[in-house]
Amino acid sequence: MTHETETLRVFRVSSLAAFLCIALALCVVGLRGVQSQSVLRRITNTTEEGISLNPTLSGDGRYVAFETTEDVAHAGGSDYFRAIRADVSPAPPTCLQMGRTRAVAPAISQDGSRIAFASRDNPLGTNQDGNSEIYLFDAGLLRPITNTSPDEITDRARNGNFQPSISDDGRFIAFSSNRDMVGLNPDGNFEIFIYDVLSQAFTQITNAIGMVGSTDAKISGNGLRVAFIRDGGATPSTQRDLLLHNRTGDTTQVIGNNVPGLAVTYGRAISDDGTRIIFTAETAIPNSRQVFLFDGRSLNLTRPVTFLGALKTDVPLHPTISGDGSRIAFATRRKVANATGGDNKDDSVELYTFDIPTSEFARVTPEFTTSEQTKPATEVISSLNDQGTIIAFNFPRVISGQTLLPESANNSEIYVTATPSRPAFGTLSVLNGASFGNEPSSTKAVAPNSIAVGVGGDLAKTTEQAQRQQNGTFPTNVGGTTVRVNNRLAQIF
Repeated sequence: MTHETETLRVFRVSSLAAFLCIALALCVVGLRGVQSQSVLRRITNTTEEGISLNPTLSGDGRYVAFETTEDVAHAGGSDYFRAIRADVSPAPPTCLQMGRTRAVAPAISQDGSRIAFASRDNPLGTNQDGNSEIYLFDAGLLRPITNTSPDEITDRARNGNFQPSISDDGRFIAFSSNRDMVGLNPDGNFEIFIYDVLSQAFTQITNAIGMVGSTDAKISGNGLRVAFIRDGGATPSTQRDLLLHNRTGDTTQVIGNNVPGLAVTYGRAISDDGTRIIFTAETAIPNSRQVFLFDGRSLNLTRPVTFLGALKTDVPLHPTISGDGSRIAFATRRKVANATGGDNKDDSVELYTFDIPTSEFARVTPEFTTSEQTKPATEVISSLNDQGTIIAFNFPRVISGQTLLPESANNSEIYVTATPSRPAFGTLSVLNGASFGNEPSSTKAVAPNSIAVGVGGDLAKTTEQAQRQQNGTFPTNVGGTTVRVNNRLAQIF
């Protein structure tokens, strides 16, 4: 059986090995230090007064959707925020304006053809009351998905529909709303809804009474699972639950109960298969929020990703995850513990990736010299493509050079860069299957045609059960993973 977890791998060995270290595709090789990454590519280049924020990268890595105060698409009109889709495959990138509106971390389909976002603005003349509505950019046109009204005009800031998430094919859009979309929310608390773009129908997947309700919906790329946060208090509380809804069986499981300071990023926080969810939470130490990973590929365990020290002036970590669930990105002003190159002596904000298969941290933002007055200290939103090989993010423009006005140094631009390539092979130590649980200090040999047990982590990209073949043997390749001992293929089961 192959697992992308810290579990056991059992296979049949057909040769002796004095010391068994196995070349294994995509296996864990231990915690490593921070490394520098590729040269940054600047996507926006606006005036010093301009701000470009909150990008989301399509799964194929071609499109970036974001918001900016500058007319980067040359669409004309008065100054205001603009929702932009940029094709970053050519150089220079080409920008298309979706609307004159804010668009915080728009949800984007795998090929970038459909983009959904929430806005209190009135880009189409259909939102006169100014509450939050969901909009969909599709086939070059922007249209409203929701059209609701607040209970009272004074409640418009908190009433409406919020922060959509979209499936890879662009068909399903998940979002939270305290409006009565389908007649099942008369009490007006927050519930999670799914919009089907093809049938143009809404489905309510939560139904709570007497509580704040459910927010921060994150739908998996395959559209089958939805993660969300539930606040069970009558008023907003500091401890909330993290839940995962399976749309196939209409079941919901609590994967985090009474989590202190639970939060997810604006953009993608769930893998395409819905098995991995990334979030932040407070710890017992004040000002020491950490990144956590729920891993459905590893016995549904939740584990910390970071072990950062305390810093009162830190920015939100905003961790995001790649579509394949292999890489995480987050921003912090704190030092990354036990990581060479992650000292961050000036406490400026930096962006990092964490590669799950190799347990390797890498710093995205390069080192540069700046003054205390222009030190990067703003929120950073990042987004990874499906393979985790490309990252888009907003960052203070001072990273590209000094600004004329010190007060504009922390105004953000949009950047894209590549992440470090992952080694195709790693090492794995092997034990004699008969000694498992009573392992010797060192393994000297495993007899031919015996059972061996390998202990490792992230040994494959999928979870798959090996099937016995017609001749009675087991395959030597399961889900793309192979095991070799002294250059001889081993059967995996």
